[in-house]
Amino acid sequence: MKQSVRKGFTLAEVLITLTVIGVVAALAIPALLNNIGNARFQSSVRKASATLNQALQMRRARANVLVTDAAVSDSPTLRDYFAAELNVIRVDGNTIFTSDGMSFTFARTGVCGEAGPNANLNANAPCQVVVDVNGDQGPNQNSDDAPAAFRDRYNFVITSMSVLPRAGSQAVDAIIGEAPAAANDDDDN
Repeated sequence: MKQSVRKGFTLAEVLITLTVIGVVAALAIPALLNNIGNARFQSSVRKASATLNQALQMRRARANVLVTDAAVSDSPTLRDYFAAELNVIRVDGNTIFTSDGMSFTFARTGVCGEAGPNANLNANAPCQVVVDVNGDQGPNQNSDDAPAAFRDRYNFVITSMSVLPRAGSQAVDAIIGEAPAAANDDDDN
């Protein structure tokens, strides 16, 4: 008697394999998408921090005007102080929109604080900026109010020498890799 040699997979084997692949994909894809979204916002907030710090330093160098000067006395003048060094495409109140799709909303309620280990980096700091890393696009959630993949607004405090993540905004601290309490800027005024 001649024995037949099996050359392939049965239908049942193929279906079981496809089912296992489908289950693994269903478990892995949401986590992957969450990580991609989170990485995109992390990259954007790093860029925003660098952009604001560079604008602050350039304004000091070019115009010899400090953010603590009397000429920078309210939210609109604080906005204009930074707008002079950014690639602004639109201004709406105290918010500027830049060509890279970000928006920066400035608030000044007093004299911007001094830099250094004793800087006021809390929610009541007199000079702050809220960065929306994707401008008008959603989800428009503050960093402290939303899951990691849906945070696109981050709070920063403007000191005389730098722009730092607001204390208690742990997502920004982790993303940028600098804790505000460890910021040691020398005040050369």
